Amino acid sequence: MARPHLLRTRGPIALTTADGAAVPLDEPRLVALLVLLAVAGDNGVSRNDLLLRLTPEATAEHGRMEIARLLAVARLRLGGESAIVETPSGFALAPGALALDVRVLDEPAASADDGGAQFLAGFKLPGSPEFREWLEETRRRVAPIEINAATPPRRRSRAMIVAGAVALVLVLAGVY
Repeated sequence: MARPHLLRTRGPIALTTADGAAVPLDEPRLVALLVLLAVAGDNGVSRNDLLLRLTPEATAEHGRMEIARLLAVARLRLGGESAIVETPSGFALAPGALALDVRVLDEPAASADDGGAQFLAGFKLPGSPEFREWLEETRRRVAPIEINAATPPRRRSRAMIVAGAVALVLVLAGVY
């Protein structure tokens, strides 16, 4: 993968492509899946952990179907099948597929700053106290990363589209 998508977890939760285009995150379980995979890193998340944290009240069959659906949607939103890989025990993000706006530490942070308190602040996954427990533990292990906010990519993209349209009109006029 070329450049990763960015998942913003502090402030409004948002997923953007490498060029800054917004990617829809329209369901809480999808957000939870992406966060679980991103925090796990190369280790990935086992199928059982995904079932426990994302679909704790579902039957095993319904839970597996829901996880498969969420993985398909996540792959689509991240740009293709190769964005999430299957591991022997579960699933992991492909290297370079997704970046977070936090750094995940191996141990809880020594200082009591509020960096982790902003991580998924206000986010709720209804019906999953297991995810809530995981989130509380994870907040103690994250530290904010400042994301470089360069020139707004959308303006550049819009300008390129306009320039392309003008060039196309000139070419068509010349051919005519």
